[in-house]
Amino acid sequence: MKILFVTPVVPSQTDGRRPFNFIKYLAPKHTIHLICLRLPQQSPATIRDLLEMRIAVTAVDIAPYRSYLSCLRGFVERQPLQVSWCRSPELRHALERTLARESFDLVHIDRMRMGQYAPGIRIPKVIDCTDSLVMYFERSLPYRRSWGERFVDRWELSTYPRFEQYALRHVDAAVVCSPIDADVFRKHHPDKAFEVIENAVDAEQFMPRSHGNGHTPRCVMTGTLFYFPNIDAGRYYAEEILPLIRKTFPGLETRIIGSRPKREVSALDGRWGMQVLADVPRMEEHLFQDDIYLCPIRVATGIRNKLLEAMAAGMPIVTTALGAEGLDLKPEHEALFAEIPDQFREQVERLMNSPELRQTLGQNARRYVLEKHNIEIVGAKLERLYERLVATGG
Repeated sequence: MKILFVTPVVPSQTDGRRPFNFIKYLAPKHTIHLICLRLPQQSPATIRDLLEMRIAVTAVDIAPYRSYLSCLRGFVERQPLQVSWCRSPELRHALERTLARESFDLVHIDRMRMGQYAPGIRIPKVIDCTDSLVMYFERSLPYRRSWGERFVDRWELSTYPRFEQYALRHVDAAVVCSPIDADVFRKHHPDKAFEVIENAVDAEQFMPRSHGNGHTPRCVMTGTLFYFPNIDAGRYYAEEILPLIRKTFPGLETRIIGSRPKREVSALDGRWGMQVLADVPRMEEHLFQDDIYLCPIRVATGIRNKLLEAMAAGMPIVTTALGAEGLDLKPEHEALFAEIPDQFREQVERLMNSPELRQTLGQNARRYVLEKHNIEIVGAKLERLYERLVATGG
């Protein structure tokens, strides 16, 4: 098949991991052309990685001042700010030129905000909604600390349902990453079918590795560090969870690892044994099975790629139920669960004191990923959806 991907960022292992993994699976067997927006913060190396996979890439630079002006226009038109930010005449022209010049079997649109480019495309179209933004904004509001953040969340919450209805009218199939998100979409759009295609992880890339004998376990948190749920999780850990743990383990070290940390996250570096590692080139090199992975998430939708990566690496996991939402993890088998700071303290203490428990949880977690979220399994499921749409013409 010849597939055209349309994405709001250059897909990479730090930005757009879900489409990156899909493209990584599809590229050896199909012809892929990618048209995307490129954020100012994105390194040229991200495009080089795609070119090495023989992907044709058309990247349109996104100028922040243009996006801010577009958002002002979006206020007048009552459009979601995310949609307005990604409005690009240059990307639209690149899409039109590519479709006029080349023939494709199918177009894969990544994220609801890019649904604005679906009208006018005359071949089968899949939109990957990934997760429900309506549910995300409902969940994030109680944890916002500034009036500006609360205003934006309320604006998106009031404008997204109408935009979703518009975008979904112009596509042939809609995909989400978990049954929970599918249920929310079906509630708001009962006339549309939503297919669940889970997040994938390359289990060969995230192989278990060990520090070696004599290592004292550290706590590890990862994620996109400019994304609000991860900022909130970092603050929650530093302010309420870590002080309790350090009463028993005063020398405990914590690593917070991810891309482009906001000021609130960077400020944690050097405090109470915490180290913030920003923009590491290869996340798998920092995930060790003899450390402890924490996911104290209080705001979330979809499935967390970072959790799947840690599980693939054989790490013992302590997470909230919301952090593991969308996954069928059994307590005490693939993960330990905690909801309040004292429960996190108790679970971390158990793991610190039991190498056997750390090993058992890590092995079970990796087995779960291999059986349900390996890139080969999930990629084949997406491929079957494509084949069905192409065979029926959408």
